[in-house]
Amino acid sequence: MIHLKQIKKSFQVGDQTVHAIRNLNIDIKQGEYVAIMGASGSGKSTLLNILGCLDTPTEGEYHIAGDSAFELNDDQLSAFRGKQIGFVFQSYNLLPQFTVLENIKLPLLYQKDIDQEASHARALDLARLVGLEDRLDHRPTELSGGQQQRVAIARSLINEPLILLADEPTGNLDTKTEQEILDLFDTLNAQGKTIIVVTHEQEVGERAGRMILMRDGLILSDTTSAHG
Repeated sequence: MIHLKQIKKSFQVGDQTVHAIRNLNIDIKQGEYVAIMGASGSGKSTLLNILGCLDTPTEGEYHIAGDSAFELNDDQLSAFRGKQIGFVFQSYNLLPQFTVLENIKLPLLYQKDIDQEASHARALDLARLVGLEDRLDHRPTELSGGQQQRVAIARSLINEPLILLADEPTGNLDTKTEQEILDLFDTLNAQGKTIIVVTHEQEVGERAGRMILMRDGLILSDTTSAHG
């Protein structure tokens, strides 16, 4: 479903050229659960931004579900990203003035011709899926970190995206809550959702079926676990 070919990404820092990604080739199948790992500066966050169509490479090709992401104009790319890709961030990125239910429904505000009744029902279903059906009218300040991340995960799923991209999703959580979020990812993957997680935590990476280890913009190893 995802095909990256000869991806390069360079930045100019003063007189120096920094090669964040060098000649990367990756194929990811529908339904895979992939962890992209590496130390700070390894290129994993740059890769996630390219996968999420938030950034474009200096060179290379990116095809997702048969479409060439880099041949779309800005409006097409924005629409594609909003419909096909769900994002989960380390810092949750919830709107403080919105309730749990309103935050989950937020991506739908940017779409035209939305069936309000159907979207409300979908948001309720997702709130139940992440275990927040009794917190629908609460605001982010009234929730724990783990509950806020559950809202963020539900929000990322509201458009039924092809891919769920998670950037250090357990970075701000304690060990017990981290396990609960990873259990939720396991459930989503078991239901067929394609999940790509960027992490520097070994225990998070080991929950995925496939681990891609990066260093200096290159893939150091690409391994599949026994349960992957």
